[in-house]
Amino acid sequence: MNRSIISYGVCGAVMLFGFAACSSSSGIGPGGADSTEVAADSRQGAGEGAASAIDQMNASEALYGAQTDVVNGAVVPAPLTPLCTGPDGGGWYHCDAQLENGVSITRSVRFWEGTDLGLWWNPGVTDSVNHQWTANGTITSQARPGRSLTVDDSAVGTMSVLRVPAGGNAIVTPLHRWEGTAAQHRLATYVLNSVERVVTHTGSDTVSALTFVPPRNQNPYPVSGSITVNETVHFTAGNFDRTDVRRIVITFDGTHIATLADGGVTCQLDLDTKVVSGCQ
Repeated sequence: MNRSIISYGVCGAVMLFGFAACSSSSGIGPGGADSTEVAADSRQGAGEGAASAIDQMNASEALYGAQTDVVNGAVVPAPLTPLCTGPDGGGWYHCDAQLENGVSITRSVRFWEGTDLGLWWNPGVTDSVNHQWTANGTITSQARPGRSLTVDDSAVGTMSVLRVPAGGNAIVTPLHRWEGTAAQHRLATYVLNSVERVVTHTGSDTVSALTFVPPRNQNPYPVSGSITVNETVHFTAGNFDRTDVRRIVITFDGTHIATLADGGVTCQLDLDTKVVSGCQ
């Protein structure tokens, strides 16, 4: 039985559903900054965030040994301190921060076997895993050379193991399905045409039925499901100042290319390079 957890407010975020962009300025600013660049940066930021979230889910499953499991096997022993300690009175294991792709990730995890708490990951027995994590750090964007991105995010979610009977008591390869929410606050800076751009992304992400096929280390991309990004984007370049609100939906099909939809505009997101392209 899946045990979901935690609902929380997003500090400073605005929950937006289907709203069009709104602007505090228009026209062309210094260095050629305009609404087209703001839209492109918003899509790129949302795409990078979604691709990074996939990386963090993969790393979370690797933490407790679920990436290589297909069906059954011996209980994976809990790591010794200083990596993770627990469980505490609520069943949580708390893990030390790990540097992943230049960002410091601090995680807590909790395991369920039916209606009972479990002691770490037990292949063939664990039904779901609750997750909490924070991500903090400053990295250089893969998509735009010279674009510095400071990340201050938090996320909660549950990974459920979906087992399908294959006659009698036999079990076929289970699916791993994620549901969750995240609060994001990101600050990007870069220089274009000799003018510095400063962009803040503040908002929330929703992960819906994001489904993976084990073994996860061989199948890192979701075969279905979506990540929805609702955010406020504040963009400045000299005296050019614009605020947009956007709802961007990223859907997955098992390949490294996801589909990013921003209103009536559809783009491709490369989950490996984190580049958004081909918008039309």
